[in-house]
Amino acid sequence: HQQTMSVESFNGVAPHHRPPAADGGFTNWAVLVDGSSVSGKAFDASMYFSRSMNGRGREDRVSVIHAFSKETDANKPYYLQGPRIMQQYETNLIRGRRMYDSGGPKRLQSQVLPVDFSQLPLGEQNLAHLTFARTPSTTESAPPLVASMILSMREKVHPDYLFMGSFGITGKPVGHLGSVTDYMIRLAPCTVFIIKNWRPIPTLEATCNYLVALDGGAASFRGLEQILQIAKEGDSVVGVMISPGPEDADDKVISEKAVAIMKGGPHVLATTRVVHRTLVEGKGTLGEQLCLASDEMEADFLVVGTSKISPGAENRSSLTHLGSVAFYASQHCKCHAVVVKPAIFHAKA
Repeated sequence: HQQTMSVESFNGVAPHHRPPAADGGFTNWAVLVDGSSVSGKAFDASMYFSRSMNGRGREDRVSVIHAFSKETDANKPYYLQGPRIMQQYETNLIRGRRMYDSGGPKRLQSQVLPVDFSQLPLGEQNLAHLTFARTPSTTESAPPLVASMILSMREKVHPDYLFMGSFGITGKPVGHLGSVTDYMIRLAPCTVFIIKNWRPIPTLEATCNYLVALDGGAASFRGLEQILQIAKEGDSVVGVMISPGPEDADDKVISEKAVAIMKGGPHVLATTRVVHRTLVEGKGTLGEQLCLASDEMEADFLVVGTSKISPGAENRSSLTHLGSVAFYASQHCKCHAVVVKPAIFHAKA
């Protein structure tokens, strides 16, 4: 069974031999699975978005990634062992491909990628190394499981979007992220969807509501652009600027985002608007008020951007890829969260 899950297999064709899409590219959707129910919901979310994009110009790839080792598998029940999990998602992908192919002119490409983190090259086992503009380098010590997935994504998947559960098989209280999720939203070189176990995944037949936090930074602008690209017809995208103002700087940000929406033209299918909310003293921090706004607007996804990078960080506590607002909101919002990295992060990571 292990031989049928070769990391070089891509529906029977090596990834680098695949013909390009008509417009010269793919949209790569990656999902991390571990056998938990919430990672199953993350897979469903990846299929929801890839299916909604069928026929909108680019080819779609879905990559299912599971990190394991024979040593840790020996202490797990059978249904949580690597071969069983990958077998399950090979079956899920068959169903997913059929649903995708029946919904539009394109054909879904997919792969299952088992990653044995005990086989990492010497020197890579405890280090995930990322290079950024404006700093020589930023590094963080990461567990082999996390480092192996980051390296596999960088070398074999090149994801545009990554889906994962807010916690894994051990479970976490509401308002807390699992340790792997905590690492990945900081270190993954792409936009990360954090799927909450207690929130349903939208269906193609229903509308989806997105709340995008705006602050004038490059990451929040990119977040709005990305959501406008993937939102389907009938969805609602609301960009919200929360500040004590509104001041001239706030008005400038709002007007810039409104212009960006108009420039999207026919490619923007969702209903869009940009609003300002006043940061009321005594009503909580900015992160708390973002979570409150997502509740009031019944958002399915809260989109937050981050661009704060601390040069020379050596451990997880000092590495601030996430600003405090983005970190709080992604943890505590009741809806699913989307953490968007600035474009330079994607280019350099």
